[in-house]
Formats: sequence, C-alpha cells, structure tokens
Amino acid sequence: MTKYYFTTRDLAFIGVTASVLVVTGFFTGRLGRLFVMGLPIPGTYGLTNGFFDAFMGVIVAAKIRKFGAITLLGIIENAIKIMTGKPFYAVGPAIAGFLLADFFIWLVRRGNGTDFCLWPVGGILLGSRAIFKIAVFYLLGLPLLKIIRAHPLVSVWVILLSFAIGTLGSFLASQAVLELRRAGVIE
Repeated sequence: MTKYYFTTRDLAFIGVTASVLVVTGFFTGRLGRLFVMGLPIPGTYGLTNGFFDAFMGVIVAAKIRKFGAITLLGIIENAIKIMTGKPFYAVGPAIAGFLLADFFIWLVRRGNGTDFCLWPVGGILLGSRAIFKIAVFYLLGLPLLKIIRAHPLVSVWVILLSFAIGTLGSFLASQAVLELRRAGVIE
C-alpha cells in the first residue's frame, strides 16, 4: 500500500537537503558571478546555483517517491533564503519551477512507474524558473530588464542556457542515482 504522506524521515531528508542547497548556493552563486562578471546577461550568475538545485532535486525525487517532495524542497530552501536576505520577488519563480518539476515527475511516474526519465527535471526546473523570473521582472519593471528590452533575444538565450544547465545537472544526478541503487544505498 502506497503512503501518500511524508514521514518524519522524509521531512528530515528534505530539510537537510534544503540546508545543503542554501550553503552551496551561497558559494556557487558567488562563483557564478565571477564567471559572468564581464557578461551583461541577466540571470546567468544563478545558473551555477541552479545546477545544484537540479542535481539535489533529482536525488530527493529518487529517494522520496511522493508528489510534492521537490516542491517542499523548494519551499524550505527559499524560506531559509528569505531569512538570510533573498528578495521576495525571486522566490515565486523559484517555487513555481520546483512545482512544475514535481508535476513532470508525477506525470512520468504515472505513465511508466520508473525513474528512468528524471533527467529532464532540471531543465524544466531551471527553464521555467527563468521564464517566470523574466516575467516577474517585466511585470515589476525592475532595472535588470534594461538589456532584455534592448535585446529581446537575450531572454531566449537565458531560458535555453537555463534549460541546458538544469538538464545537465539532473542527468548527472540520474546517473548517480543509478549507481546508488546498484550499491543498495537507495531503494
């Protein structure tokens, strides 16, 4: 019989994973800013952090096979980030990306019942986050949008780059999950 609720062990795993993502996000976000310091492309400094979001999201989805696990991971991670100073307008797109990734996993598992197709999860997570973030910046009229108004194809570049990096992160995590299953660490 399938249990649809989260156990204490599931919640503890999601909480620890969210905490790890906050700590790695602090360092990888700064590292990403060094890589794109000379590029005036908005949103690309968060891609290094997004790579780890995609990677750990697939690990959580493989370990906790329940709908809402990745969304809960995103909510806890962003709640911690709000407490440490992340702007509120960036939280909505992030949680929406986690929710869409969770919905995709639900559809895949409903269709074939396996975790074979988890590799696009990161692309959906980061690609939708980029789309929502550009939309929020546009609606709020934030100054980050000046380059997108001047060069509209920059938004397409950011979305495609987000999708590619997210897919790479979740593909590597899918391979790690296969190895962990062979070793008997993950059921």
